[in-house]
Amino acid sequence: MPGIGFAIDRGGTFTDAIAFKGNQVIEVLKVLSEDPANYADAPTEAIRRVLEKESGTPIPRGTPVPTDLISWIRMGTTVATNALLERKGERVGLLVTKGFRDILFIGNQSRPDIFAFNIKIPEVLYEDVIEVDERVLMYDQAKSLFPDDTRIRTAINGSKVIVEKELDEDQLRLCLEKFKQRGISSIAILFLHSFIYPNHEKEAGRIVKEYGFQYVSVSHEVMPMIKAVPRGFTVTADAYLTPKIMEYLDGFQRGFDGFSNCRINFMQSDGGLCEMNK
Repeated sequence: MPGIGFAIDRGGTFTDAIAFKGNQVIEVLKVLSEDPANYADAPTEAIRRVLEKESGTPIPRGTPVPTDLISWIRMGTTVATNALLERKGERVGLLVTKGFRDILFIGNQSRPDIFAFNIKIPEVLYEDVIEVDERVLMYDQAKSLFPDDTRIRTAINGSKVIVEKELDEDQLRLCLEKFKQRGISSIAILFLHSFIYPNHEKEAGRIVKEYGFQYVSVSHEVMPMIKAVPRGFTVTADAYLTPKIMEYLDGFQRGFDGFSNCRINFMQSDGGLCEMNK
């Protein structure tokens, strides 16, 4: 029996699935995305129904779905979109360069109607923010203030930066303890100029992981570009949504007996596909 391929769109209300055998469509299904009384996961349920019909073998709900007949699965999901719109993401703690506590709250100060009196400030995605004692300066702007060559470092693009203050690891650990006490499990790290000198963010990320936080998002890895505000928005969104995506993927995998013989790809926001483990 040739392998079966599945194209699945998991929306907020309904999940649509199309099953292929070669280039031929063999089944089209629509199921509720949320129906906990009958099944735990809609895409898994759709796949189970098709395999049960095609193989002629009952596959009881609640048991791992066999994957020996599956050739590939390609799925788009609004899990992250819904979590963002409904504000149901992970609890996020933001670590930011000392003196820039409100950088994302202030943002770029742009608004649709510049003359409006009723100004609505967008909500930030982090629950708490703590300033970390570290500071990197651009060489051309700060060289007259720091003539000492021992502060000069070479950035990843070959330019020079000045490290005014090395990362205070002891102070960072105290910050992390406060986050732990509040029950925060996802950390976003945003240090100035990390897009060309990521050393402090790398070290902070290592310490955060050692401290036992399950999710860590580092701005120079998520969005290695100039401008701290958009980089900060991106890294906090990553810390806010990634845990929910991983939680869904883990649950999806548990519904099957393994994926050693089939390809699984998820649609990205740019319209491309990526492997599930990436």
